[in-house]
Amino acid sequence: MGARGVDRKELASYCGSLADLCQSCAEAVEGNSEALRAWQSLGRACLVHSWLLGASVWEHFETFMHLAPDPALRLVRERLLTDADSDGITTA
Repeated sequence: MGARGVDRKELASYCGSLADLCQSCAEAVEGNSEALRAWQSLGRACLVHSWLLGASVWEHFETFMHLAPDPALRLVRERLLTDADSDGITTA
């Protein structure tokens, strides 16, 4: 339990939900404005906080793809290579 009676898993879930909300707000912003970059930045920060609290990267992967496509694609490539190196045995 955290200092206020909320456990890490629950906090991670809240942060993931906030990242999803930020991604939705970023989609609603037109063009390549400062508001768009602000929503994306806030969403990425929420995702990172969720991971630091123990959430799986895969829980909000669609949001990750929208907010940070290059690192998300790198993660998928690494996962595919790892699975190929392990003779098809996955540890998901």
